[in-house]
Amino acid sequence: MEGIVALVMIFGMPVFIVGISKFFNYKTKRLELEKKALPDPAQVKKLELLERDRAQLMERVENLETIVTSVDLELNARLNRLSAQQSYMALPQHAGDGGDASPTVDVAPTMLQQPDGGIEAGTVLMDRFQVERCLG
Repeated sequence: MEGIVALVMIFGMPVFIVGISKFFNYKTKRLELEKKALPDPAQVKKLELLERDRAQLMERVENLETIVTSVDLELNARLNRLSAQQSYMALPQHAGDGGDASPTVDVAPTMLQQPDGGIEAGTVLMDRFQVERCLG
């Protein structure tokens, strides 16, 4: 019996030691993988700051879009008024009673627009402004 215990100790000890070392390597690699899976606190903080900045930028973009839209509407209205005034001034005039000139036709701004709803590029308004291209 003592011989069997001695044989198990002699041959079993290396097997046991190899088993323990394999188990230790397994646990070490598993911990390393778990550590890599966990986010770095500095990176988490940086990500939160980036998300906050992104939200602020999106809010600014929305504000700028509303400003640009309102300015675009104002410019279109002014161009239509200028075009209407130019067409009004260009209408044939004839002398009425008392010698003052009066227009023969009342001009509406919709008459000055192209069928597609825009003003033609190259149009000169009030002998001063020239439409170079349509914006939208």
